[in-house]
Amino acid sequence: MAKGFTVFKDRIWFVVDAASRGIAEASGPVQKVGYGTLKSVLWTGYYLPGSPLRPAATAFSKVLGRDSATTLYRGFANRFILALRRIERLRLGHLEETSALFRFPDKGKLDAALAGGTGVFVGLPHCHASIAMARGLAETYPLLLLVRDPVDERRAKAMRVYYDNIGCELFDVRNSPPISVARSVFGALRKGKVVIGVTDRIKAAPPEEEPYLLQEDVWRTEAFSQPIGAAGWPARFAGKCKAPIFAGMVTQTDNEIALHLSDPIMVEDQRAATQAWVSAFEGFFRQYPYDWGFIYDKF
Repeated sequence: MAKGFTVFKDRIWFVVDAASRGIAEASGPVQKVGYGTLKSVLWTGYYLPGSPLRPAATAFSKVLGRDSATTLYRGFANRFILALRRIERLRLGHLEETSALFRFPDKGKLDAALAGGTGVFVGLPHCHASIAMARGLAETYPLLLLVRDPVDERRAKAMRVYYDNIGCELFDVRNSPPISVARSVFGALRKGKVVIGVTDRIKAAPPEEEPYLLQEDVWRTEAFSQPIGAAGWPARFAGKCKAPIFAGMVTQTDNEIALHLSDPIMVEDQRAATQAWVSAFEGFFRQYPYDWGFIYDKF
């Protein structure tokens, strides 16, 4: 199913991206029709026989114990289109407009952590408006954004246009050797920067008797009462620099893009710290289920 969704996602990406570029600078009525058409593409995927989208929404609804599957997916689709409109504005160079949407209710947590003399690591899940959020955050903080260029070169080229307008340092972790990634992250943390990386890529859970798999760099953790494999590198990197970890979540409304942070997590035990940010993610997903798009990638 994961492979099937990846293929589906790549196929609709080029349709959505090409259409979105054409719609972004059109008149208001044309934009309304155009983005409405793109939303219908998302709903076609939901009802398409064999698609993983509806089963994922159904399973997520049962886990949350709230909202119907259709309500959850409607929230996802609405947030997706809202983020798409905003990222097109960013691509077109409307930087002040994008920055003005940013809200940071947990700014005090980040400021207090940075006052300790080291940088901080902020782990994010895949949220619709993360790129637009980074534009706002970079206005105030020295920021290193860890990105993963898509495997497909056409998608990678399209994404770089967005990245160019964020206004912060970026590092591609997909196409860089591990030692280069480590040096980049360590250097940024030691210079007091905010390092942001996406950390909700789920793997199979290691066995109880061997909770950490060195070769895959995965810890056995628990989310939604199920064992999962979570990335070990955030706790390892932060622990070596004695830097705190924050779990973050990016949410949207019609008028703002907000960054929410967990309480700071200090790494005294790597497995415990990893479980802490995984549990913080779960809390955010329960509170803001419409803003987490990766549930449909990792069902």
